[in-house]
Amino acid sequence: KKSQPDLAKAYQTLCEAVESLERSGGKVTNSSLKSKMLALNPSFKESNLGFTKFNKFLLRAQEDKIIILKSLSKAGNYIVEKR
Repeated sequence: KKSQPDLAKAYQTLCEAVESLERSGGKVTNSSLKSKMLALNPSFKESNLGFTKFNKFLLRAQEDKIIILKSLSKAGNYIVEKR
């Protein structure tokens, strides 16, 4: 069962990762974002937060108004922007 502090910490890592990728000047995609989040926090695992997929974590973050997701393709790829 996920606890709110863990989710808050994950959101903090998420925001740092988005900012870092934006600074390096490219579109932030869900796959580059996950790699960056793992670089910032090697213990990050969406499954520990109760999400079966990284995209489900991103959708929840969007619901919680942390990020904005723009669909890239039907395959579930997104461009991610900080809100």
